[in-house]
Amino acid sequence: MTQENYQLAIDAWLKSLRELETRKIRQLVVCALQAEHQMGGQDIFKIPFHLFESARITNREKQKSILANLHHKKIIDVSRKTNSFTETIVDNPEIIYSPDTRITVFPEKFNYLAHKLDEIVKGYEAKPTPTHQQRKQKIEWRSDFHWENTKFVFSDYGSIEFISPDRRKLFKSLFKIFLAVKREMPRRSSVNWCLIFFHNSSKAFDTSQARQTISLQPIVEESP
Repeated sequence: MTQENYQLAIDAWLKSLRELETRKIRQLVVCALQAEHQMGGQDIFKIPFHLFESARITNREKQKSILANLHHKKIIDVSRKTNSFTETIVDNPEIIYSPDTRITVFPEKFNYLAHKLDEIVKGYEAKPTPTHQQRKQKIEWRSDFHWENTKFVFSDYGSIEFISPDRRKLFKSLFKIFLAVKREMPRRSSVNWCLIFFHNSSKAFDTSQARQTISLQPIVEESP
């Protein structure tokens, strides 16, 4: 396979991977195999399990899967030789735990893969995380929020289902307070804590304590 062809093949493979899988492969390739390759200065070396541990690739099935995939793509060779035959990881994945198993790196392909993995992961880290984006996004009350039987739907923010009548009643009481506060202080961003609470709430409440907290006079009519 020419240089251009194997680069295209590696690029196509990496594009098909999800972010988590790409990060795992990078940990094993860059933080373990490449580190061992560079430290020893040899293209053939024992499987560096101590570096797998450091790179947090401790799941044995994941170790076998990634090494077998790299072997299959002819980026590395994982095999053990005996007097009569050579056994590869494709023949028997368990050979990675044999003391006479060796990894042979094919430098051009391997170094290109390591470079691309570094490049992709740096790209991930340069982007704002979903959590960061959510924090920047201003959550506003919208007119299309509504009840659907026992579920309160916050449009594309999601929904909360109240199977328990007690919890549904408590939510409606909180809902009354929120609408009243919103009407009195429509421009106060601080009232959005109510929406965030409604949107994120999924835990059981201490309803007796909550009733005491909201034991106020009725303010608005209950929502449908």
